[in-house]
Amino acid sequence: MLMRYFYKMKYLIPLFLLGWMACDTTSEKTTATDGTPLVVYEGIIPCADCAGIRLELALDEASSLPRRAYRLTETYLGTTEKDSIFSRFGSYRVIRGNKQHPDIELYEIDPDLKENRYFIRKSPDTLLVADRQGNLIDSKLPYYLIQKP
Repeated sequence: MLMRYFYKMKYLIPLFLLGWMACDTTSEKTTATDGTPLVVYEGIIPCADCAGIRLELALDEASSLPRRAYRLTETYLGTTEKDSIFSRFGSYRVIRGNKQHPDIELYEIDPDLKENRYFIRKSPDTLLVADRQGNLIDSKLPYYLIQKP
């Protein structure tokens, strides 16, 4: 009985932290309300029917839990109306390697959902946007996010 309680708690703690993060949606926020440092990455990726998509990904990289908290804000720029903004938050996990590149560090956003997203660590301050299977996108266009200072 006690083991089930701890099993559930390891998933509830990141969600609890996200509740604090969601209260303030400003892009300048670098810590959760409890003081947990968030690492924020930002970039503009190509878009087929708009000027670009500004991605802002805030990650709780300090956590040692298997599931960590994140916040992703997508702003569709130059649409027919004003810029469309979509935000989501939840948990992510770190995966070491995939079939294409066994030595990479892969971040799987919302691993329990069908609409999960992947990012690949290229360097300490750069994440690459990956496809829906977690593979590198083969393009000369900019599919990367840079850590904000």
